[in-house]
Amino acid sequence: MTEELQPPKYPESWECCGSDCGDACVYTIYAREKEEYDRQVKLLKNLFDGDTDNASD
Repeated sequence: MTEELQPPKYPESWECCGSDCGDACVYTIYAREKEEYDRQVKLLKNLFDGDTDNASD
């Protein structure tokens, strides 16, 4: 089953506890998920455009 690629949702302000949670912080998690989403979008765009040389960048 193939899932549709969806961008991560930016956290609501109330989701942050303000305790500097490091890697468990909702904003840190969002940043990681957004980076992965952007990488996948670029990969798909390169594949659809036929640019296989830059597909894995």
